[in-house]
Amino acid sequence: MLVAIVLLYFAICNLFYYFTKRQPKFDLTPKIAKALHISNKPKITQANSGMGGSVVTNNIPANGMFDDRHVIPAKVTCTPMQEENIKQVVGILKAQGLLREDYGGNSDRQLAEILKSTNDKPVFAIGKGVLLPYFDMERIDNRYVVYAGLNKAERLPVGEVSRIGLQSIKSIDKEQVKFFLASVTIVGGPYKEFGRSALMEHQKDYEIAIKVAYSKQ
Repeated sequence: MLVAIVLLYFAICNLFYYFTKRQPKFDLTPKIAKALHISNKPKITQANSGMGGSVVTNNIPANGMFDDRHVIPAKVTCTPMQEENIKQVVGILKAQGLLREDYGGNSDRQLAEILKSTNDKPVFAIGKGVLLPYFDMERIDNRYVVYAGLNKAERLPVGEVSRIGLQSIKSIDKEQVKFFLASVTIVGGPYKEFGRSALMEHQKDYEIAIKVAYSKQ
């Protein structure tokens, strides 16, 4: 009888959660969670990620929203000076608390479980990437230069678009197809993977990953 009452209690609570989106007054789960020191801290996931972790998704891209059907990844090449600019931008984001190398607050035990569930793909400290607060692209002669930073006043050149999808930028008819920068994300940095007996941390240079929206004239 006691078991039946307990099951009925949780069934009623579930009805409130799923159909009314509010917490019933007689719900004791917050008190139980507090007594057992259980928190709802989000974990890093690697869904749809080749790099591991989660991406910052609560920011709307600086250039607005585009139809995903017309957005494709693009390749960027960087000069040594532009690579230094990326490091400088990363330092600014760290100082502003916009880029955190904390593995999403996960312990090594939790990271080990993530690695097992994703075929041992490395887990990066910043997750899948950090969307930059400001980015832009300018056409200079036949070059498409990417700028990024904390804002427009502090933007720095961080690379040039060399390929869009599988096609070289030089072979694309610029009069027939127009390109717009859809997103610029910081990727790389410290990451962990399985070592011989425990998780090992390694370092990868920070880079930018970009996506381009296109429209045909």
